Amino acid sequence: MFKFNLQYFADPEVTNKTSETRLKPEIKEYYVKELLKDFKPNLVHLQFGDKKPVPRGNGKTIEWRKVVPVAKNTTPLTEGVTPEAVEMAFSTIKAELNQFGMWTDYTDVLKFASIDPVVSEYNEALGAAGSLTMDSVCRDVLCTTTNVMYCSKKAADGTETAVTDYSDMDSTCVLNLKEVFKAVNILKRKNAKKIGESFVCIAHPDVITALMVANMENGWIDVQKYSNTTKIYEGEVGKIAGCRFVETSEAKITDRDGKMVYSSLFIGAKAYGVADPEGMGMQSIIKDLGENGHDPLNQRGTIGWKAMQTTAILNPEYLLKVESMTDIVSGAQPN
Repeated sequence: MFKFNLQYFADPEVTNKTSETRLKPEIKEYYVKELLKDFKPNLVHLQFGDKKPVPRGNGKTIEWRKVVPVAKNTTPLTEGVTPEAVEMAFSTIKAELNQFGMWTDYTDVLKFASIDPVVSEYNEALGAAGSLTMDSVCRDVLCTTTNVMYCSKKAADGTETAVTDYSDMDSTCVLNLKEVFKAVNILKRKNAKKIGESFVCIAHPDVITALMVANMENGWIDVQKYSNTTKIYEGEVGKIAGCRFVETSEAKITDRDGKMVYSSLFIGAKAYGVADPEGMGMQSIIKDLGENGHDPLNQRGTIGWKAMQTTAILNPEYLLKVESMTDIVSGAQPN
């Protein structure tokens, strides 16, 4: 028996296309598309923000303006008398655009010797890391909301006790169906508008798993059972109690004095805004061997991404952070 490397018999004009000194334009275009494809699926938190286009040449400070709510008037009109005009006013919310990015390099020797397609795999890994970075930046802003609800704790006899601070929480403070109804009710009391036909909750798999297990026969509707005309959000897994649930392992977990506390975000329409800077969104930058300058022997290439982003809470009353723990898993880590 003899072993042959079949690549010895391959056409070198075919196998070496990605090893040329300069990547062909169509290969670079492919890498860019692949990075963007890996970038998008993890953008869970960003997808519900009110998008604000930012044209070039307008600085880095972004300003959202909204009309101050007008108070109701229960005074009857006097016959034949025109009432005073209502004074309208705007409030502003400002945020600073920041740029994020990362890159890595590779060498001609690594590219030659590697069994795996180095540039393609680096590209995929960076795309995933890029989306998690941008999503976490948005998440961390949303979690600064002061509109917070703590899940109640339950004694062995079923008695529930309200919790007003994480220091009083224990493993019985779980996001169950009753807590979901309470959270939705808080948004309704604040006159929050729904996103489409429902409110949305972004939560960790540990939180959603417990909720699903307890309510599979009690109203939980799995995403696969939606009608064909329903738009499915990125990461959506199901709905219950007038709320659609989006699952992500990047939902915030905080170590509070040794307690792993999960933050679930209940969101109404126009709760927050995200900037869409012209020409400065996610960019993939691929430079093949010798394209970086100061590389006379064409030994080094680079691959990376960069993007600009900012997030601002526009209507704090439409964004509710629900703090809970879990009684079904262990080993959670802060993120």
